[in-house]
Amino acid sequence: VFNVCNGRDRRRARIPVLAAFLAVILGIMVVSCHREEKKMDNENLKKETANGITKYELDNGMTIILEENHSAPVVAVNVWVKTGSACETEGEYGLAHVHEHMVFKGTDKRAVGEIARVIEGSGGDINAFTSFDETVYYVVIASRFMDTALDVLSDTMENSTFDPDELNKELEVVVEEIRRGEDNPGRNLSEKMFSTAFTEHPYGRPIIGTEQGVKSFTRKKVTDFYHKWYAPNNMALVIVGDFDTAKIEPRIEATFGKLHKRELPVCDIKDEPQQKGIRAFVIDKPLQEGYFSLAFHTPNAKGGDTPAMDVLANILGGGESSRLYRNIKEEKGLANNIYAYSYTPMREGIFAVGGSLDPSKSKEALKEVMKEIMRLKYEPVGDVELSKV
Repeated sequence: VFNVCNGRDRRRARIPVLAAFLAVILGIMVVSCHREEKKMDNENLKKETANGITKYELDNGMTIILEENHSAPVVAVNVWVKTGSACETEGEYGLAHVHEHMVFKGTDKRAVGEIARVIEGSGGDINAFTSFDETVYYVVIASRFMDTALDVLSDTMENSTFDPDELNKELEVVVEEIRRGEDNPGRNLSEKMFSTAFTEHPYGRPIIGTEQGVKSFTRKKVTDFYHKWYAPNNMALVIVGDFDTAKIEPRIEATFGKLHKRELPVCDIKDEPQQKGIRAFVIDKPLQEGYFSLAFHTPNAKGGDTPAMDVLANILGGGESSRLYRNIKEEKGLANNIYAYSYTPMREGIFAVGGSLDPSKSKEALKEVMKEIMRLKYEPVGDVELSKV
């Protein structure tokens, strides 16, 4: 599935697609650590420790994951809210992403702008991102400012005020982001492919929402979503860096342990029906090069084949020594750029091969790419190549 417009001569060609339906444009592929939370005795919390990682649960249901790393005097403090765009219902599409923009915009005890000043004034970085299954808020900061990070993040998870003036500004920012995306061929391709691959599953909807939907959001609708999903029993705190686990646990209890547990709604998501045949489309736009992607449904993050698929993606398209880069780009000159990856979120996975090319070479390029993909079915990967990956 690809864009085949050539802006140099304005000719438009429709190229038959060999297979496929989905590419993702996430810069960082994250294997979700979500799993069903075990009910634990509040008076005797169970801890799991393996490979230097400690995992346990607070009385309020919040999952805590800690890993010490003393290579530098820095800590990364992440709060994973286990709700992203997939749990949005009709009229809410895009709300999870709006929270990414608003949660750091002030709390009951911190004015608008104060949170960023506190973290950045300590030399830290504060940001957030939204995906299908989660919204993640993080601070990376010198370890001596660990208490500041814990206090700020715990405060925002329960006490954000959603200042009306700031909300109006950020809704305009999101609308502008949507408009910019309309001129981005990568995003055009990605969103169309998601909707083609997932006809009933919410992964088929754009995480950012639509301009019409975002413009309709009121402060009440935003805060209702916040109070519905932002509860400690729907969150995981993940900390990696320069700290002592025994010393940090009381500090976590003093901050995140004070958040109030609430009853959560059910995130009711339909399974995507089994695909019976190839789905394909072509987008025509006057561009200097074409973009393509071939993709295949795969298991989610918990699937038994997921580690093997990660290795497979690196063999095919993980850098300049990968098969596709060497054979399709370097030797045959059929692509300007080429890559492969295995995307494994919580519910449905996708394995994708994509890139950019001269539209006149599309048919031959796709044929050769499919040859490399199918070759993996019949020729075992050699020991040297496997060891390198």
